Formats: sequence, C-alpha cells, structure tokens
Amino acid sequence: GPRLMVHPDVEADGARVEVVGALVGGALVVAERERASGIHWLFCTEREAGELAGRGLLRRLTHQYHWDNAGYASFDDFTAAMTSKRRKEVRRERARAQSHGLDIRLLRGDELSREDWDALYGFYRNTIAERGAIPYLKRGFYREIARRVPERVRAVIAYEGDRPVAGTLNFMKGDRLFGRYWGAVDAWDALHFECCYYRLIDYAIAEGVTRFEAGAQGQHKIARGFLPSATHSAHFLAHPGLRDAVARHLDYEADAIRAEMAMLADHGPFKSASDADLPDRSG
Repeated sequence: GPRLMVHPDVEADGARVEVVGALVGGALVVAERERASGIHWLFCTEREAGELAGRGLLRRLTHQYHWDNAGYASFDDFTAAMTSKRRKEVRRERARAQSHGLDIRLLRGDELSREDWDALYGFYRNTIAERGAIPYLKRGFYREIARRVPERVRAVIAYEGDRPVAGTLNFMKGDRLFGRYWGAVDAWDALHFECCYYRLIDYAIAEGVTRFEAGAQGQHKIARGFLPSATHSAHFLAHPGLRDAVARHLDYEADAIRAEMAMLADHGPFKSASDADLPDRSG
C-alpha cells in the first residue's frame, strides 16, 4: 500500500510532485542528521517506487506469492479451476493432514486462550531455532497484539487432545489476509499445507476475502494456488560505493525477477483457457 502520506486534496490540486519532493527531501535531511546508513521504503506502490527513483533512490523489484479470490463459492469451486493433477494432489494433501487425528481450528484473536498465545509464540521460536535465525519477536509482542488488535488476528491451531501442537499466526486488514508465522512441536505430513494455506483459503472464500498474501518465499506455493505478484521498494544508501554496487545489482536482479515471474506464471496450477472447455474426468 501507499507509503507516502499525500492528502487526496493535494492529488486533486496537482501538487503531488512538490509534496513528494518535500517528503523525500525531509527524510534525507533527517537521515544525514542522524548519520543513518540508509532509508528504505518497503512494499510501496509501483507509482511511488517510480517517484522515489526519480529523486535518486534505488528502485527494487521483487515478488511474493498471492492467492486471489476469483469469486469462488467453495474450496471445491477453487480446486475445480486447477488442472486435474494439481486438484488430486491438493485433495491428497488435505486428507493426509486430517489423517493424524488432530483437531485443526481457525480462531480469531479474541477466541484464543493464554495457553494458545503461549503456544503460538513457542511455535515461532521453534521455527526460528530450526533455521538458525534471530528471534526478533519477543513474548511481549504476542501479548500486545492479543491486547490491542485481537480482532485482526486469525490463528490456525492444530490440537492433540487439548494441547496445541502446531499453528500459524495470520492477520486481517480490510478485505486482505496476511500469512505470517508458522511452527510446530513435531513433524506431521502435510500439516503445514493445511494450516498455512488450505484452511485459510477455506476461510477467505467463506468470508469474501479478496486476497491472501502468504509471503515471499517458497515456490511450492505455486502448486497450491498462489501466483507470483510484483512488489516494489525504494532505497537510499548513504555510502557512495555501496550505493553504486547495489544499483548495478538491482538492474540485473530486476531482469531476472521479470523472467522468473513469467516462467512461474506459465507453470501455474490452473487450467489454461483451452483446458477449461474440456470435460472433467478427475472425479
């Protein structure tokens, strides 16, 4: 979404160029005063990326994987748009996830118990430890979102009896759903796909969610209904040598990203226009 706060009246008056220039100029003054190494506008709009690039910032093109609601009436309606092979695979994965005897629930933040919140934090720490990463979120963060924005939280938790054993923390904003943190205390075949993707797609269809953004990584999402979507950012780097090196890299990277997105789109899970007219014999 927009990262430059420009009032609609300014747009109407045609003064956006001056206002954007003032915003960027002010940010650069603050960066110099604070001796900041850089300023980063992340996930801005394509228009903003162009405006910022026009003021000397480095523009970056990347992509994430998004599921878009094409007006599906049900999960079966969604999978009906897939090729027969992918539809069968999705059904098999959901069946495997259900075969473990776990009770999988989708819950709003105000429906979560203290034990549920503690479990979600524990799942996050497990995933971080497995990847050797730094746990930048602390337990207090989970307590704060439980207190401040429980209405935005959508958690999918798998229970073994009364014990939470796996789950994912997600957020709603407007008509969009954002997938974030997954973790588990053990490994169960296909449970990750059910908790991170399929159960949330079920929810999105039922609630009229227009887009489910599942994050940046994982080409495995393609086969499960998520397609690459361009994302944009702009960057100021104070060190001239670093700035020049990054600028050269971003030019090469943008070409590679465009080629990759085109390739991934051609190998998506959905029927082509010609396939859509063929009879469905998959059962």
